[in-house]
Amino acid sequence: MADKLENTLAGIAAAAARPGEHILAAVSGGADSIALLRLLCLLRDRGTIRLSAAHFEHGIRGEESLADQRFVQDLCARWNVPLYIGRADVPAESVRLRKGLEETARDLRRAFLQNTMAQIGADVIALAHHADDQAETVLMHLLRGSGARGAGGMRERDGVWLRPLLHCRKAELIDYLAQQGCPWREDATNAEEITARNSIRLRVMPEIEAIFPGAVQAIGRFAAIERQEDAFLDRLARKWLSENAQIGPYGAKVSLKSLPDRALLARAMKILAGDDAVHTDVERLCLLCEKGGGKLPLRGKYAQAEAAAGEIWFLRAEIPDQKLPISSQGETKLAQWGTLRTGPGTGRIVRNDPFRQELDAQALQGAYIRLWKEGDRIRPLGMGGKSRLLSDVYAGKGIPPQKRRFLPVLEKDGEILWAVGACISETAKLTENSMAVRLEWIPARETPWKNTSDDGGKSNAQ
Repeated sequence: MADKLENTLAGIAAAAARPGEHILAAVSGGADSIALLRLLCLLRDRGTIRLSAAHFEHGIRGEESLADQRFVQDLCARWNVPLYIGRADVPAESVRLRKGLEETARDLRRAFLQNTMAQIGADVIALAHHADDQAETVLMHLLRGSGARGAGGMRERDGVWLRPLLHCRKAELIDYLAQQGCPWREDATNAEEITARNSIRLRVMPEIEAIFPGAVQAIGRFAAIERQEDAFLDRLARKWLSENAQIGPYGAKVSLKSLPDRALLARAMKILAGDDAVHTDVERLCLLCEKGGGKLPLRGKYAQAEAAAGEIWFLRAEIPDQKLPISSQGETKLAQWGTLRTGPGTGRIVRNDPFRQELDAQALQGAYIRLWKEGDRIRPLGMGGKSRLLSDVYAGKGIPPQKRRFLPVLEKDGEILWAVGACISETAKLTENSMAVRLEWIPARETPWKNTSDDGGKSNAQ
């Protein structure tokens, strides 16, 4: 019976692992992680994988926590597994960062595991989450109002994170360790209702199982179905973005000429806005798209979304305030926005190209190039020297507000000489006695949005 259970669990773990990969096992000393380590040792001994282990001492439970560390060290020594130790004063860091103790511990542990993986050249980090953990996770996500992605729970393989025991019950792992005579450590806090997860584990799940026997497995099947549907919706949303979105130095821009189904649109908006966008953000982005106008502040890599003229713009949070001198010949690169190229002119004003122009060389001496700012004024050619707000000139040219902030201007002594894409000033115009300078603005190229995952290996690892 013992061999049968061991072979069953080892087969589940083997199906999750890839032949030849180097696995770094996260080992706390609890029953789950010890079962994980022993099963991975079996795979190592069969020549299937390479194995290392890592233990993180949180500094939360005093001597008991240090005893956990010593236990893991002794066990890894007996089983001939290289072990890497990390330590942190989580309570002190929690206060310093003004974050919860559990969140701080998770973030520091994950950082240690990822750093160790990079240091030793491991391929993945194995975590000991099992089917009961999955059921708790899915239930918590549903109670928080999660969508399909959260309802899918934890993934067996998610970026650098591997969960080989996700299809095993907790009781099976305990039975396995008992049959093998393997000791483990008990964390007394796991038996206290000090977190929402503990309450679900200790009180809610036993009640659900009593009413619906096999509920844990049923929740696991539900999560598997949701993961499949979530992946399908994700592929459709990314395909739509690849056909309708552009990436530029300003951020991202999406055509709204042909909106997809609301569910697909919501997923596309979530992908663009990133992990910092919550459900209400996504709903408001969808409304912006459907209305075709308005603004919405965002959090994360984009500061704001703006919809107008059949497009929605995702504008970057930071725009460098750069002001560079220009020369009569050569190139001037303005941050990520583009390049100004200058050279000898022909003496003729350029009339049909918004990004090329010829100006008076003397007027340009000491001029700078920068991005347009609110309040900029210009004395447009042909207006008799009258000054106008540059924003009004842009509006007259049909240039939307989203594009104006990324257009450069040439300035000298506070006066705009050339508003690229709009007009030149009376001051810089060519005369019979002018030495002409030819200017060409080469904007940074927009590229199609790439149909690839953008989560950077992030996961919901606990």
